[in-house]
Amino acid sequence: MAKRHLKTTPENVEAVLSAYRLAVAGQPFHEELAKVRSLGSIVEVKHTPDNAMAVQVRTLKGELRSPRKMDCYGALILGVLSLPGGSPYFNPDRRKGFKGELHYLYVCGQPIVRVLADAQAGEKVEYGADHRDLRPSTLRVVPVSRGRSSATRPEATAEALRNYDANAAKWGLAGILSRDDYAATIEGSYRLFDQRHAAYLKPATREAAE
Repeated sequence: MAKRHLKTTPENVEAVLSAYRLAVAGQPFHEELAKVRSLGSIVEVKHTPDNAMAVQVRTLKGELRSPRKMDCYGALILGVLSLPGGSPYFNPDRRKGFKGELHYLYVCGQPIVRVLADAQAGEKVEYGADHRDLRPSTLRVVPVSRGRSSATRPEATAEALRNYDANAAKWGLAGILSRDDYAATIEGSYRLFDQRHAAYLKPATREAAE
């Protein structure tokens, strides 16, 4: 299903980039992320008492779903990938024995949990008890015999850069952030996340190989 890409405002660009700069400097940045409003399908981002970020996202039909709880660095990745039009969206899944649908969050065509976990070919990311909780401590990467045939982050990055090429000039984003700088910001946001959370998400098989 086609996803509607809404124009990113200068205020949202500044909020995300300011949060990124603070994160690189090792400073708290949740207040900057909380300034994000209507970034594509992201309605708002709120800081919670347990130091997480509650991210509210609209469905493709414009409906509000329950906020997804992320840590600050995961929310930063989501914001960075969304800047040039990679609006997050939900992929509904009707599970056997479950009444109704579970809605899993995607960005740039990829499940956000696979992007966060840097899931590789032959790896699956399992949710905890609540699929709305996307914090690293609730996720687990496990090897599977039949799974994705490729790593996820490169695909998300490639889609984000295609969105940049399609939208950055007409939205005025190119004058604020060059393509090379945007690519570096994406990779930088991944590194910031990994520096803090890779230990939660690295499966034993990958660790042994290293």
